[in-house]
Amino acid sequence: MIKLIEIVHDSFANIETSYIDEIKTFNIVTNFMDDNCKAYEIGIGAMLWVNDNSIMGELECIYPPIVQNDQCTLAKDIRSVTGIPKLKVIDNKADVYLQLSESGCIIWFKMESNINLQVNTNNAEFLFSDEQLAAIKIIS
Repeated sequence: MIKLIEIVHDSFANIETSYIDEIKTFNIVTNFMDDNCKAYEIGIGAMLWVNDNSIMGELECIYPPIVQNDQCTLAKDIRSVTGIPKLKVIDNKADVYLQLSESGCIIWFKMESNINLQVNTNNAEFLFSDEQLAAIKIIS
């Protein structure tokens, strides 16, 4: 489980993604990645690095299962804000799935939940369900 600590409204992440089909590895790297980032195992084959300010530096998924459809629903009254989330890794029991599309991809962490908060930063949307990170949507 990955919890939302707070949203930094005056900061944005520059996000780069890569997916190497031959080795089935998906990476998200932000401008917050540095040598001081702490690594956390968040699920089978998935690691999350956060910096000293609890902002994501990198996410790496090795052999993530591929899904075709959305794994969560959007609340009718979804709250949308701009900024970057500060995150806290609570445990390493996330169900990590990758959904690819022509417009980008979604990394799912929490299945069958109702997304009620969307944090937008440049080309990414961090999707939360009751302050738990449900997904990261990358728009290419």
